[in-house]
Amino acid sequence: MSSFFNPNYFDAIINLIQGRNGTLGTLWGMFWQAFYALAGCVIGAAVLGNYGALIGTVIGAWMGFKAVNPYHSLLGQLRDLNDHQKQNLTDEIRRTVGSSSVDNLLRYATNGTGRQLVFDIIQRYLNSGQPNHNRNPNPGLFSRIFS
Repeated sequence: MSSFFNPNYFDAIINLIQGRNGTLGTLWGMFWQAFYALAGCVIGAAVLGNYGALIGTVIGAWMGFKAVNPYHSLLGQLRDLNDHQKQNLTDEIRRTVGSSSVDNLLRYATNGTGRQLVFDIIQRYLNSGQPNHNRNPNPGLFSRIFS
């Protein structure tokens, strides 16, 4: 494996993530978040009436926020990595793929298992305590309240 940072390899990794979580992924995420809020509203209304619907909606929305995969923040976190961190991540993925070739990475990621494994490596790397990359730099009101 080479020890220099290859931006083409890292760009291929970014493209894999974007392909996995495009517009359809965004729509499904929105659907599931809305479903959680709706379910909370119905359950709250059935148990406690009008106030229960309000409380259930808030709780359901919070659960939906926590349950949906944060794919957009993943791309932002990857783009915010410095060159050393990008190098460490690409080296780990290269070891898993067994090659430093972009073609072999793409071939490896064509099957669902390989693609999921690359995605899991990225999530594990970003969640392993990388400084200042686990939080949204511009969180919204609800993100500040519920995180």
